[in-house]
Amino acid sequence: MATSLSETLTVNDTTVCSICFEKFKTPRYLPCKHSFCHECLSSYIVSQCKSTEPRLGFHCPLCREYIPSDGASGKPEDWAGLFPRNDILQKMIDKLDNQLCEPCLRDNDHEEALNYCLQCNEYLCKLCTKCHKKSMASLDHRIFKISEMESIEIVPKLEVANICHEHQNEKVQLYCHDHEQPCCALCGGTEHRKCEKVDTLENAVRFLKESREMDSILNKIKTFKKRLLNAKTRQEKNVSEIESTVDENIAKNEKIFLDLAERLDQMKTVYTDEMCSNLKKGKAKLQSGIEKFEDALLYVSYCESGIEQAKGSENVSEAMVKFITAKEKFQKISNLELKEMYFKICAVESPRWRKFMELKNIAEVELVESFRPLDFDIRNTELTKCKEITIKDGMVYNGLFLPEKRFLIIDYKHNGPCLMYDENWERIHVNDSLGKPYDATRIRDELYITDVSAKTIQVFAIADFQKLRSIDMHHLIYGITNLNDILYIACGDKILKVDSRGQVLQT
Repeated sequence: MATSLSETLTVNDTTVCSICFEKFKTPRYLPCKHSFCHECLSSYIVSQCKSTEPRLGFHCPLCREYIPSDGASGKPEDWAGLFPRNDILQKMIDKLDNQLCEPCLRDNDHEEALNYCLQCNEYLCKLCTKCHKKSMASLDHRIFKISEMESIEIVPKLEVANICHEHQNEKVQLYCHDHEQPCCALCGGTEHRKCEKVDTLENAVRFLKESREMDSILNKIKTFKKRLLNAKTRQEKNVSEIESTVDENIAKNEKIFLDLAERLDQMKTVYTDEMCSNLKKGKAKLQSGIEKFEDALLYVSYCESGIEQAKGSENVSEAMVKFITAKEKFQKISNLELKEMYFKICAVESPRWRKFMELKNIAEVELVESFRPLDFDIRNTELTKCKEITIKDGMVYNGLFLPEKRFLIIDYKHNGPCLMYDENWERIHVNDSLGKPYDATRIRDELYITDVSAKTIQVFAIADFQKLRSIDMHHLIYGITNLNDILYIACGDKILKVDSRGQVLQT
């Protein structure tokens, strides 16, 4: 943190950190030109990144401008050290009580300093200031009076981006197309000596504009931004969906709660609490995901702005730097495995609900969480076999997942059995009463299985696999599914819409 001083600090004192309100210690400045103590900035970044993982950037504590990070997304504690030090502020604080002209000190003369040159990072006396302003080498340097410096924003001249990464004292002058990297003349004659195409910045920027590579990257950024926005919108909609699901499920069971008196009132409390708890968890995770996409959108917008500025810039050096910076940042976020979350809250009624004295809840309530990548390519999907069941002489086409982690397998052959397994893949029920079973679906506590040879739908209780009734369809029936408790049955060249009692509603 900053070092505490005894003197009274003014509101406009730019040597004071706006986070800890003390004199700067190892100040670092952000692209928005605001400076903070290294430790203050690091603590702030880490606290901002706690809510969303992984995070790609943060907002400036003062102006709230979005600051994309160049560091690893999973290590926000290292980000502060990647921002440049504000050596001018540090020097002002170190020499508060001993501000002598530095050029004169080199000749062992002790002259009081009246001004400060930002480019040279030196204190100047009156005479040296006069000479400084006359010299062609320092004619355009920014010089301030020392008395004014504590009330103005002090930031080093931002030329860091134009400096070669390999040689800190050299400016970027060339661009290597092979490595897609700007470099200095020294790099051009050494590291990039054998590269096929090394060009001047002017020619490189002209080529990038004429080849429409900038437009291509900008279009990719806009497309990626649209995907992020759509994913964020879907997750915001998912919040409403799971809220509606909870409301609908609570309302649906309200009559049951009222009918079951005091004992069911206790169960209602448990049920409602589980619903709300899962809703809270789901909303919290979705909100975290929404913040992640907001963060990514800001990061991509930053890239988009950089490309657009590069396109419109007349300064080739600035255009190149902005283009490369935006391109590298976009490549960074493009390589991240961003995944969109989707939740739904399932409330599956227990098959033993009538034995309410033994139950803690009337439904199995859980928050079902799933992820899907923004860019899903089935060609890159890998399937892993976790277990295998062998059914001797069987013809298995269909199956169905059931409550309590059970699943049903249908053996499609004459007098083929329907086999029910538990979560450990142990067979717990066998039903061989059907002529030729084909497909199955589930509505509440009932299991509907199509029997091709008998032209019927056989209805069973999910809890114990006991037959409840048979629905005669008078058609060869195959596939079956349901939506909102309505059955949809494939019958050769047509599909029947049927209610759960077998009444045909539509063909």
